[in-house]
Amino acid sequence: MTITLIINWSVIFQKGNPIPYLKSILQLNANQTYIQVQDDNPIIFITKRDNYDELHEYIEDNYEVPFDEQMGSGYIFSSDEKVITVTSEIYWKFYIVWTICPTELLKT
Repeated sequence: MTITLIINWSVIFQKGNPIPYLKSILQLNANQTYIQVQDDNPIIFITKRDNYDELHEYIEDNYEVPFDEQMGSGYIFSSDEKVITVTSEIYWKFYIVWTICPTELLKT
């Protein structure tokens, strides 16, 4: 057990404390394709690697901005009034951690 922990240290603690992420991963299923891991600064969600369409729909509905474009690991949702940026990071090879910018950038 200790050797496994030492060998995989960087993967296990990739995002700091792995417990909130592990709890969220255990809740993912066919009916719940995304889980909010953290609800303060920043807002963090987790999905399975190939199953994030419902999360994008949630962002569009919740922030009232349509998906605009993807730039690498960043996703831009924008309307005439505001822009929401969402970054993605592969987590443990099978999951994606999504970080939503905590402030909405108002367009001028």
